[in-house]
Amino acid sequence: MILNSRPKNMKNRLSLTTLYNPTLVLCISALLVACGSGQEASTSVSSESFKAELIDVPDTQMAIVQMGNGGPEVLKYQSIPVLEPATDEVLVKVVATAINPIDWRFREGVGRPPVYGVAGGNPDGGGAPSSGTTTPPAPPTGERPPSVPGMDISGVVVKLGEAVTNIELGDAVFAKLATGQTILNGGYSEYAIAPANQVVTKPTDRTYAEAAGLGTVSITALRTIEHADVSAGQRVFINGIAGGIGSSAAQIAKARGAYVLGTASGGHHEYLKTIGVDEAINYREVQFDEVIQEPVDVVIETVGTETANQALNILKPGGQLVSIAGPADPDKCEAAGVICARLGGPVGRSNEVLLQEIGQLAEAGQFKLNVDTTFPLEQAGAAQDLNHNVGTRGKIILIVDPEMADQK
Repeated sequence: MILNSRPKNMKNRLSLTTLYNPTLVLCISALLVACGSGQEASTSVSSESFKAELIDVPDTQMAIVQMGNGGPEVLKYQSIPVLEPATDEVLVKVVATAINPIDWRFREGVGRPPVYGVAGGNPDGGGAPSSGTTTPPAPPTGERPPSVPGMDISGVVVKLGEAVTNIELGDAVFAKLATGQTILNGGYSEYAIAPANQVVTKPTDRTYAEAAGLGTVSITALRTIEHADVSAGQRVFINGIAGGIGSSAAQIAKARGAYVLGTASGGHHEYLKTIGVDEAINYREVQFDEVIQEPVDVVIETVGTETANQALNILKPGGQLVSIAGPADPDKCEAAGVICARLGGPVGRSNEVLLQEIGQLAEAGQFKLNVDTTFPLEQAGAAQDLNHNVGTRGKIILIVDPEMADQK
């Protein structure tokens, strides 16, 4: 239970919170018998100091721990310690967490090797043990150390670091976790440590399951749109527009007044209409560069090098192609007279600023992330494999707390 400070927004303080009553907090903390008078009791101990003591957080939790590399069998559902937040961090009771392709790529041993708890992005530390040690035992030579996958979560803040001022106990939030950690900390768990500057209040009209996917794909999409400097009136083509990043980029481009078109299988076209896409092209039936008659100003590439090169055929001279997948051939880009770039990491504004903007867009109804499929936490391997092998409409989400996942 949390006895929380006065809520700014009651819809964002659910299940784990009790409505604030200063008299009640002080009466409980001081064990005063004068509660019935309704007067705020006098005590030398503040209500703030007792809120921390009234949080019921266990010492251990269930989580998915990746033991080395391989198939789903290396993902173990087991008990690990709950961490204490450092000065500039918060502890979040996780309600839901998103599957990202980087999760299964690291599981398979593809890409940059992770250290404990890493899940992609910039190394920026985090976490401290609550008791005992959270540093996993040294693995045999040549094997990757145990780690907890997952970098995007939604949930409720249950502990604050001493320097945290932007978030309060009991806040319903979504967050992007720190990476490059030397501890067992990740989204595939019941509790997770997050840097306070990458924790944002959950949009009031989004469920926890929906909010869990707002971190990584939304930041990537927004960075891509900003890198291309998309503006009103431009034609923006997105290859792979129904996926998490593609559909996010489409909505951000529409919010800027662009005309948006892209490729997706026929089964996704109705969904794409709901998020404002102007034209959807079924790549299984036609070649997009043969049916697009009017050249585009910007191409957002989420599939690979082959389709990036193909997209040069529809791009205006002086236009921009920004890829988050395989890069276009530089010689072909030069011959076409266009600007080609590949985003491989953080560029431009900070995650903190981008997350805040995503939250504002979602709150204003200009951005939503579709939940394609959900799995319970213990079925993380099946969820990763679905993300790996099947085209999805939005995000695949792991549900950690089924009672809260569909709450707004």
